[in-house]
Amino acid sequence: MLGVLVANNSCTPGKSFTADDGCNTCRCPESGLKSQAACTLMACSPKVNKATCTAGETFIADDGCNRCHCPPNGLKANAGCTRMFCPPH
Repeated sequence: MLGVLVANNSCTPGKSFTADDGCNTCRCPESGLKSQAACTLMACSPKVNKATCTAGETFIADDGCNRCHCPPNGLKANAGCTRMFCPPH
């Protein structure tokens, strides 16, 4: 699979499914193994693991590579983040 992780490794051949990142789409191969599926490689909005931050601070998103800027209201959900493609760890 092209850099997108999936949890359950089985799928229905020919059917599309959403990758674990929640935004990329994969197509199940004839083998029925998600680990062999071809997936889109869109840069997804980074996830953050804590609800709040200090206004004005920069923090690393949960993906470990995108950077976010904490907004004045201190809510990470409203933070502006880079949307780089991050290789899997």
